Amino acid sequence: MQEGILMNYTREQVDRIFELMATVIAHASGEYAEYAKTYAASSIEAYVVYGDEGLEHQIPYVLSNLEGWRGDLAKATIAELKTFNRFTN
Repeated sequence: MQEGILMNYTREQVDRIFELMATVIAHASGEYAEYAKTYAASSIEAYVVYGDEGLEHQIPYVLSNLEGWRGDLAKATIAELKTFNRFTN
Protein backbone atom coordinates (compact mmCIF):
# COMPACT_ATOMS: atom_id res chain seq x y z
CA MET A 1 0.00 0.00 0.00
CA GLN A 2 1.38 3.36 -0.99
CA GLU A 3 1.55 5.98 1.76
CA GLY A 4 -0.97 8.76 1.13
CA ILE A 5 -0.73 12.38 2.09
CA LEU A 6 -2.65 13.12 5.27
CA MET A 7 -5.43 15.58 4.57
CA ASN A 8 -8.19 16.37 6.98
CA TYR A 9 -11.68 15.10 6.25
CA THR A 10 -14.42 17.67 6.73
CA ARG A 11 -17.20 16.95 9.21
CA GLU A 12 -19.55 16.39 6.25
CA GLN A 13 -17.11 13.91 4.70
CA VAL A 14 -16.78 11.98 7.96
CA ASP A 15 -20.57 11.84 8.27
CA ARG A 16 -20.86 10.59 4.68
CA ILE A 17 -18.14 7.98 5.19
CA PHE A 18 -20.04 6.62 8.20
CA GLU A 19 -23.26 6.55 6.14
CA LEU A 20 -21.44 4.54 3.48
CA MET A 21 -20.02 2.21 6.12
CA ALA A 22 -23.57 1.66 7.45
CA THR A 23 -24.64 0.75 3.91
CA VAL A 24 -21.82 -1.77 3.70
CA ILE A 25 -22.79 -3.29 7.05
CA ALA A 26 -26.46 -3.55 6.08
CA HIS A 27 -26.18 -4.66 2.46
CA ALA A 28 -22.77 -5.99 1.38
CA SER A 29 -22.65 -9.52 0.06
CA GLY A 30 -20.09 -11.71 -1.61
CA GLU A 31 -17.29 -13.99 -0.57
CA TYR A 32 -15.47 -11.50 1.66
CA ALA A 33 -18.41 -9.31 2.70
CA GLU A 34 -18.18 -10.33 6.36
CA TYR A 35 -14.63 -8.97 6.47
CA ALA A 36 -15.77 -5.75 4.83
CA LYS A 37 -18.57 -5.45 7.38
CA THR A 38 -16.14 -6.00 10.25
CA TYR A 39 -13.79 -3.29 8.97
CA ALA A 40 -16.74 -0.97 8.34
CA ALA A 41 -18.01 -1.49 11.88
CA SER A 42 -14.51 -0.81 13.23
CA SER A 43 -14.23 2.46 11.33
CA ILE A 44 -16.03 4.44 14.04
CA GLU A 45 -13.65 3.24 16.75
CA ALA A 46 -10.68 3.84 14.45
CA TYR A 47 -11.85 7.40 13.91
CA VAL A 48 -12.41 8.03 17.62
CA VAL A 49 -8.98 6.65 18.55
CA TYR A 50 -6.87 7.76 15.57
CA GLY A 51 -8.87 10.51 13.87
CA ASP A 52 -8.61 10.90 10.11
CA GLU A 53 -5.72 8.47 9.96
CA GLY A 54 -7.95 5.74 11.39
CA LEU A 55 -10.46 6.23 8.59
CA GLU A 56 -7.69 6.42 6.02
CA HIS A 57 -6.66 2.90 6.98
CA GLN A 58 -10.14 1.38 7.32
CA ILE A 59 -11.48 2.53 3.94
CA PRO A 60 -9.00 0.51 1.82
CA TYR A 61 -9.62 -2.57 3.98
CA VAL A 62 -13.35 -2.26 3.42
CA LEU A 63 -12.91 -1.70 -0.31
CA SER A 64 -10.56 -4.64 -0.74
CA ASN A 65 -13.19 -6.97 0.69
CA LEU A 66 -16.10 -5.77 -1.45
CA GLU A 67 -14.96 -7.34 -4.72
CA GLY A 68 -17.87 -9.79 -4.81
CA TRP A 69 -20.62 -7.29 -4.01
CA ARG A 70 -22.74 -6.64 -7.10
CA GLY A 71 -25.64 -4.40 -8.12
CA ASP A 72 -26.41 -0.71 -8.36
CA LEU A 73 -26.13 -0.04 -4.62
CA ALA A 74 -22.78 -1.83 -4.56
CA LYS A 75 -21.45 0.13 -7.53
CA ALA A 76 -22.54 3.47 -6.09
CA THR A 77 -21.26 2.74 -2.58
CA ILE A 78 -17.91 1.43 -3.76
CA ALA A 79 -17.42 4.33 -6.17
CA GLU A 80 -18.12 6.90 -3.49
CA LEU A 81 -15.94 5.14 -0.89
CA LYS A 82 -13.12 5.23 -3.44
CA THR A 83 -13.36 9.04 -3.51
CA PHE A 84 -12.38 9.03 0.16
CA ASN A 85 -9.54 6.50 -0.27
CA ARG A 86 -6.22 8.29 0.12
CA PHE A 87 -4.12 5.22 -0.66
CA THR A 88 -4.68 5.14 -4.39
CA ASN A 89 -1.79 4.93 -6.83
